[in-house]
Amino acid sequence: SKAISLKSSLEDTYSFITSLDYVDKWFPFVSRVREADGRPLGIGRKLYAVYDIPGYGEYLMLYKVTEYNRGKLIAIEGENLLKPRIEFRFVKIKEAETKLLIVITFRRLSYFFQYTIAPILNFLVNQKLQHSLFLLKSVFPY
Repeated sequence: SKAISLKSSLEDTYSFITSLDYVDKWFPFVSRVREADGRPLGIGRKLYAVYDIPGYGEYLMLYKVTEYNRGKLIAIEGENLLKPRIEFRFVKIKEAETKLLIVITFRRLSYFFQYTIAPILNFLVNQKLQHSLFLLKSVFPY
């Protein structure tokens, strides 16, 4: 997990982070994100994440919002091989300062996965998250 303090209100931070137009600018895990259904943001909403994988091409993954508390928490989960879960937590520090916490976990429970692949994935994810927060600081409009 990684956290960043942003100099904006909770509402402005939340609006920017949840706008699909900007996700690919600050979240380098994905090439782009698009709606899979026309539902408003909430539990059950589906989103597609498009990944550009060198030597393979585009990989499309379906995510579903599994937890939602407007302005506080958004959790999405994918059902591919790694079973990723991404949480975005928002905490109001002051009127014009918000803390954003991003947590990425993998829900695979096998011992083989947890003791072989998971440590490497967690290391790589933490590196990417650090880069994401750096990019977020540079593109954040407030």
